[in-house]
Formats: sequence, C-alpha cells, structure tokens
Amino acid sequence: MSAVAAEALGVQPSQVSVDLDDADGGLDLTVRAPLRERPEAPAGGGEDDPSGSPQTREYIRRTVSELSGGRINEVSIRRTRPLLRLPRRGD
Repeated sequence: MSAVAAEALGVQPSQVSVDLDDADGGLDLTVRAPLRERPEAPAGGGEDDPSGSPQTREYIRRTVSELSGGRINEVSIRRTRPLLRLPRRGD
C-alpha cells in the first residue's frame, strides 16, 4: 500500500504511512506523506501537489484494491511536512 501511494504522490515508500479503518465491510485508507514542493512553486504546493486530485485518490484506491483483493471504500491523503524537491537538469 505504501509503495502504491508513494508512486502516486512522487515520494519514496519509506516516507509514506498508511492507516486502515474498517468501514462497512471494506477499508478506508488514510495516507500520510510529505508534500513535494519545488523551490519556485507557490506556497501550498501548487500544481506539484497531486493530493487534491480525485484521480490520484482513485488510482490508489483501485490499485490497492486490485493488489489486495479487498474492497477499498475511501482514500484520504494527509500531508505531513514539506519535502523540497530541487529541479533536475533540464527541468
């Protein structure tokens, strides 16, 4: 689960924690991960922060569900701390 969330959020799996809660016969996931920011990005992550994206949460829900065989009802993402991402050459 952490690896799937890390891939979707652009961080390392070791930087992600996932809590599970029983919910109506399925599971709700709460993902905690740092906010990836670029030095020139506006405060709050701007377009580099995919956590607000319904597509990101749906990707995590669908992929974890397929891999685990369980029903994932809901995915919430909580940001822990800013993680400065320096641009690579060519960015």
